[in-house]
Amino acid sequence: PGQITAQATADENDLAAGLPSADTVPETLSISVEEREEILAQIQSQLEYLESSRDAYDIGISELSLELGAHYAELGYYEQSLEAYRRALHIARINYGLTSEQQLPILEQFLDLYEKAGQMDEAKFIFQKMLLIYQENYDPWSPAVASLYERIGSWHLAAYYFGIDEEPVSHLVSANVALSNAHNIGRAQRDYSYDFDMYNLLALTNWGLSTFYSGPGTNDDFTNARPDLSREANLQISGAFRNGRLLLEEGIEAAQKTGDPENIARAVLMYADWNQLFNRPRTAMTHYLEAYSHIQQLAPDNPLKQSF
Repeated sequence: PGQITAQATADENDLAAGLPSADTVPETLSISVEEREEILAQIQSQLEYLESSRDAYDIGISELSLELGAHYAELGYYEQSLEAYRRALHIARINYGLTSEQQLPILEQFLDLYEKAGQMDEAKFIFQKMLLIYQENYDPWSPAVASLYERIGSWHLAAYYFGIDEEPVSHLVSANVALSNAHNIGRAQRDYSYDFDMYNLLALTNWGLSTFYSGPGTNDDFTNARPDLSREANLQISGAFRNGRLLLEEGIEAAQKTGDPENIARAVLMYADWNQLFNRPRTAMTHYLEAYSHIQQLAPDNPLKQSF
């Protein structure tokens, strides 16, 4: 699969950008605030002991810092949590190396923290670090790598549709590359089972790319390429309709191999919707009727049958 650029040494300060300071405590905690603050005091005491009795980079300090950060996050103290996670990551990298797998649980905590803090725009730095680690430690065609590519692609797609920043096309390009990598790994592993979510994500990505296309003969003739976009973006935009159509046709074939009428109906519906969006009503109607024939085989209480 094509490689997404992974920065080997992204500045750790980037991880702190824009985190809010929470003034309120989350409404629902598994334990009381008082109990959690007591635990924080105990962890701090243990950290002080390790700092005075062992090396400053003892791995036990990393483990305690990670636990400390998790409790801070539950209380809504995001800055303190971030500082604890940053320390845990720094010590882990010193002990195990810059591309060690031991960093992955800490990076997962960063992602969880940014979600809690409503700062998911910072997640791209974490995914860059995770991708580098996966590329160094796993077979590039393994299911584990495919799963990470899918997570990265899904995040970029969400970043585009929710307007996380001011670079919408770059998110779609990155989403398309990552999701295509995940899809291609699945095919290389001879996994031809119909994955509705994957085809849906790729279709959404290509649809988003296609909205930037003006087409030949318009005031923004694509044969000259749009100067405000990168070459990669121009190439993906110009091929978005064809790529999306071929992908959805492949999805129908994959669904047919499962023999499940619901899978087939959903795949055909996606293809029909695609053509409808691109103002091809006759082709769309043909496939809506085909989907309807498969839907008739479903149970009366099937949600797809009820909504169609």
